[in-house]
Amino acid sequence: MNYTREQFALDLRRECVDDVVTSSEQSLQNPPGRKPAKRLVTLSKWYRSLDEEQQRTCRQLMEYIAEASLFSTLTVLDGASLIAEDIRDAELRLTLKKDGEELLLSSSEHSADLGSDLHELMFPSLE
Repeated sequence: MNYTREQFALDLRRECVDDVVTSSEQSLQNPPGRKPAKRLVTLSKWYRSLDEEQQRTCRQLMEYIAEASLFSTLTVLDGASLIAEDIRDAELRLTLKKDGEELLLSSSEHSADLGSDLHELMFPSLE
């Protein structure tokens, strides 16, 4: 399999941060559907009242929140954060299987020598 853990982390970031922020911004500019949710309509009115610089700042805030959410999720998958005391000694593994091949993407078991955790791979330009 040519796919790597690094590519998985970058693909997650694209899907869960970049694409989510873009679609959220589009929904704020023009709420979809014949009868959008009241909360979205209210947020849309507020967003459209902002000037361009304020909208850019809002986008940056959405990116920051999406990154923090994904980062936090990945720390759980990597075993760096514990979500419940009941599962303290459990192992959480994320494995990609294709055509009989397996790629261990993440493991909470620290003996799994993966090099870097997924949450560390999410921001490769910071290294």
